[in-house]
Amino acid sequence: MEASNFAPEEKSKRRLSYQTLEGIQRTTRALVATVKYTLGKRRTIDVEERDQTGKRKECYILGRTLQQDEAEHYFSRQRAMGGGSVHPSVSQFLQHQTVMEAHGN
Repeated sequence: MEASNFAPEEKSKRRLSYQTLEGIQRTTRALVATVKYTLGKRRTIDVEERDQTGKRKECYILGRTLQQDEAEHYFSRQRAMGGGSVHPSVSQFLQHQTVMEAHGN
């Protein structure tokens, strides 16, 4: 169904909130800047680095390692420490927090 076929109230429900749009824009700008910076650094450090077979090594960025803010980073670390546990207990959460504080993270 095309967007023009929706009633006005249905169209407004399909719009992104201001906060969501702002988050997408901020994330996109940061990702573009990160890629430009990283690829620029790579060119100045090792332009023609080769692997063991003689093929040129590829440069890449793992998007999952980028966080938008400190809270996202904190909970990302909490999830990583939980391993496969999707629903950690309060005790596990506090243990992970203690470990992170001990390591200075």
